[in-house]
Amino acid sequence: MRSLIKNYLLCVCLTFFVFPALAQVHLHVSVKGSDTNTGSVQKPFKTLQRAVKEAASKKGKSVIIEMGGGTYYLDQTIRLEAGRILPKSLHIRAYQ
Repeated sequence: MRSLIKNYLLCVCLTFFVFPALAQVHLHVSVKGSDTNTGSVQKPFKTLQRAVKEAASKKGKSVIIEMGGGTYYLDQTIRLEAGRILPKSLHIRAYQ
């Protein structure tokens, strides 16, 4: 009986804590980054435009774009069109 309860609790934990985390994508932007990078913490993008473009391709996932400290200049307006953005949700915030 205890084994059954342990297995049940393990399934509950996986369902509510681990699996939702797998559906999240974190993209990082830094003034010292490069738009040819992968957007990871170690290899951040340089521009928000590049991060938004990458986020748009993440169908069905929650995307968080984290901006490192610094001043970012936009060459052009960033347009977020609902029909072209595929992630489940998109959050842009300061790096935490």
